[in-house]
Amino acid sequence: MKKLIWIVVAVTAVLFLSSCMKSVTKILPSSEINPFSVGIDTFEVVITDPSRWLEDTKSDTVKKWMTKQNLNTRKFLDDDTTTWKQIYDRLINIRTGEEFGNIGVKGKKDSLYYTTVIRNKDENLYAYYFLDNPYDIEPEEYLNPNKMPNSAVIKGTSFTSNRKLLMYHVSYNGSDRENIIIRDMQTKADLPDTIKNCMYLSTSWYKDKGYYYNYTVDSKLDTIQHALYYHKLGTSQSKDKKIFQVNAVNSIPYASVIGNKYLLVSHWYGRDWCNDVYIKDLRKDSSLQKIISVRDGRFSYIGRKDSIFYFEDSSPDRYPNSRIIAYDISQQKLNAFTEIIPESQYPITGAYLKAGKICLIYMKDVSEEIHMFDLDGGFSYEVKMPVDGTIVSIQGKSFLNKMYISFYSYTYPYCIFEFDTSTRELKLLKQEKVDFDPEKFATEKIFYESYDGTKVPMFICYKKDLVRDGTNPTWLYGYGGFSISYTPYFSGSVIVWLEQGGVYALANIRGGAEYGEKWHEAAKLHKKQNCYDDFQAAAEYLIDQGYTSSEKLAIEGGSNGGLLVATCANQRPNLYGAVVCGAPLIDMLRFQHIGQGMNWTHEYGNPDNSEHFGFIYKYSPLHNIRPLKYPAILITADANDDRTTPVHPYKYTFVMQKNQLGNQPVLLRTEIGTGHANYQKFKSYRERADIFYFLKKVLRF
Repeated sequence: MKKLIWIVVAVTAVLFLSSCMKSVTKILPSSEINPFSVGIDTFEVVITDPSRWLEDTKSDTVKKWMTKQNLNTRKFLDDDTTTWKQIYDRLINIRTGEEFGNIGVKGKKDSLYYTTVIRNKDENLYAYYFLDNPYDIEPEEYLNPNKMPNSAVIKGTSFTSNRKLLMYHVSYNGSDRENIIIRDMQTKADLPDTIKNCMYLSTSWYKDKGYYYNYTVDSKLDTIQHALYYHKLGTSQSKDKKIFQVNAVNSIPYASVIGNKYLLVSHWYGRDWCNDVYIKDLRKDSSLQKIISVRDGRFSYIGRKDSIFYFEDSSPDRYPNSRIIAYDISQQKLNAFTEIIPESQYPITGAYLKAGKICLIYMKDVSEEIHMFDLDGGFSYEVKMPVDGTIVSIQGKSFLNKMYISFYSYTYPYCIFEFDTSTRELKLLKQEKVDFDPEKFATEKIFYESYDGTKVPMFICYKKDLVRDGTNPTWLYGYGGFSISYTPYFSGSVIVWLEQGGVYALANIRGGAEYGEKWHEAAKLHKKQNCYDDFQAAAEYLIDQGYTSSEKLAIEGGSNGGLLVATCANQRPNLYGAVVCGAPLIDMLRFQHIGQGMNWTHEYGNPDNSEHFGFIYKYSPLHNIRPLKYPAILITADANDDRTTPVHPYKYTFVMQKNQLGNQPVLLRTEIGTGHANYQKFKSYRERADIFYFLKKVLRF
């Protein structure tokens, strides 16, 4: 009987894959693709992978290969150092003053204080400062990663309520792994309470006695299976008390201490990351009690008023655009919540309790608006921003009538507004100083039609004297995944590109959340091809409307966006003149076994599953490269990337170089000492100067 069952499974898999695949290619022994599934050899696809040796990135052989690739790339990029330096100098000097972040409002009514981050022109990373007030022009530095070793990056900070202790999360050399460090603010010395090797970290102080944090059940694994712990100051991590754990992969509890009275735990779980909510009264000897649990529900705490706790409900199947609910914890009943603000036709991208109001950020056609509501859900008014753009953050307190709004747009540099809720006056507090004239540039938002008739928004930026004669070098950017939206932002790099006569376009393709969770769901799993179709339709629009031509069109994406442009280069190699592929996912038949890939199967599917294998195999960049004339390709990697590891760009480079029949280069640029998110200003500008010089050379302008 068991043998018969396996025969049925095998035949079913064969029939499915036969319908999915137009041709069978030689690729690697099937046992290596799927060591966990019996009957994999019935997939009728034999996988041969000549780039498999590059997966051992620590080996001397791979390091020598990477070094040689870097040398070849430098030969290509260093033939005109004068032009390169002009680009680099302009990128560095377009900002004439310091860069800064939002103004954080901290403390209580009787002990209020403010914080910000500042990066001076000669500094690589942002440093952390106290402000006496939002107008303070002489801030006091309290933490500076530029003075720390090993390219330290600060991932988060928080103080005890008395400001005597600072907790900061720090990572080194570009790693996603973080350490928790406690600093005594009086002595400026770090305490011996360091907890190392944290991933996907969230922490919350309990008075000045200790803190809650999540930690993986096995620090050697990249899969997400965490427990919640409490660390008492002055003790070792081995003595930390486990508060909560669910024994399942894709399980992570995040804790928030509310007013030193309540412990709120959001337990996120499952392939699509839904959550249950628990609460514990810290003033009593009680256990965690589940208060919200709805099938496929997503609930995010936004604030409270007395015993009323407010949550954003973004359950994808029921409220994909989100609504606001309230839960009275005095009831202590499961799911005893009430709807306060119903779901709108526009997605909520931010929710806060500020100035005694519920403050919601709505996204309307890829621009954000601030709407204020009473605590009972009644609409009060809209906070009007000067132009269409992006609300970066909103800071404030429920007992203050002033909020601090960080904002920017394509030609509107980063700034902070002070908004007075009593007078409804929006006042510009400070804005980055940038050497450019915004009146010389134009930004238009258009809607083009994808292959299935879907209307897709795209922003196009250019100098106002642009002539649409098809000769303009054009930089098309996209991402299309993980419910990540790309709203208007200010970038010195974009301005430098426009100054050279270029066109910049950002296509808000499906896979993001520009129109809520439905927009995301429309390009994940078996629908992933939709984001590639959307991006290729964007390229065709730019050509058809005379902005550019195929020979002058460059496409760029990073991470999931690197997967995007690599796939599009395979599917439509004649549509582009150049491809910039950053930290990409490339081997989509093995991504789940490389780095943190197993955590992304909810987005792409799992190729260990026969059904998923079929639709992933269709677009997997590594397995769809064939001998052709490809556009010029620059592939960027970070040697310490532990998210989308350099395995992917290395394999892509190797196989693409073997199959490039044209005379255009396929180059690899690996940065040493950085990870997936490069926070280092000077390295990031050197990389951007390399990219722009590469494009000037291959697009011939």
